Amino acid sequence: GGAPQGAMLSAAVGYLILRALAVPIERLISVGTTFCLAAKDGTTPLLVTALGAISNFSLDWLFCRHCQSHAAGAAAASSSVAALLSFTFLLWELRRSKRWPRPLVWPGRADFGPFVVFAGPVFLLLMVKSMTFTQMTAYASGLGTPIAAAHQIYVSLFFLTAVAVGTPLSWAAQTFMPAYFVKQDQKAKEANHKHQGPRFCLRALLTVAVSCAAFASIAVWLALELGPALFTTDPQLVAVLQAPSAVVPLLIFVTAYPLFLALEGTLIAAQQLRLPLVLSSMLLCCNALMFHVLGGWGRLHLGTLWT
Repeated sequence: GGAPQGAMLSAAVGYLILRALAVPIERLISVGTTFCLAAKDGTTPLLVTALGAISNFSLDWLFCRHCQSHAAGAAAASSSVAALLSFTFLLWELRRSKRWPRPLVWPGRADFGPFVVFAGPVFLLLMVKSMTFTQMTAYASGLGTPIAAAHQIYVSLFFLTAVAVGTPLSWAAQTFMPAYFVKQDQKAKEANHKHQGPRFCLRALLTVAVSCAAFASIAVWLALELGPALFTTDPQLVAVLQAPSAVVPLLIFVTAYPLFLALEGTLIAAQQLRLPLVLSSMLLCCNALMFHVLGGWGRLHLGTLWT
């Protein structure tokens, strides 16, 4: 009915407004962790992420327990405070390890050209991915509350598994492989002669990616088949979540995405961004076309959405 959807929309808008206040902090965290990865330091980003996750979970439990009538605002506030705590720790660690720029010099006009040439396509790539998932959520929201809720659970599982294991693989490729593609790097030349160049590194990366993809798909299947009570006790929603027509395409998506991210990270390391940008743009356009056609035929549901 209109009332539940209106209440859901109002809560979602309130949540997004509060979360938007923490966006600058989260972007600073992204930039700061990139400093660490460029220095081949994976421990600091791990600690920052763990601190944010633990803080978010604890504050969610504390705030939502005492503000049940404003659960959306309490959840947004807890996420924002957790982001502030993570950034404070990251800033302290960067200053301690002398990675924070001192003095802080603003870039000049000549610095922007090389930066935009590389960062521009990466930015577009991330934008296309965000638009793809936003598009899926928009269509799912029009299919009724149970399907919208099930889709949101699927998205959460997808990010907790496929994205969580695939993103570090992309980062690893971007951190360790660029030297192989720089002709002036003598160490890279020696590594190539020892058969430990980019092909060796890519084989190792894909081996890990396949293992991670299998782990991610198994984790999603177990969560949906054995632990739906982790997400909801509504029998109608549980039936939507466990429908084979929806679970199978989700598992395929979860299995393929870590491999895609590993290969994409390799192309970013080689500064060959045209192919991943074209592929992501094709995915976005094909999604829009298929959603429109299936919606017109009355065949758009959770399974076809993820297929």
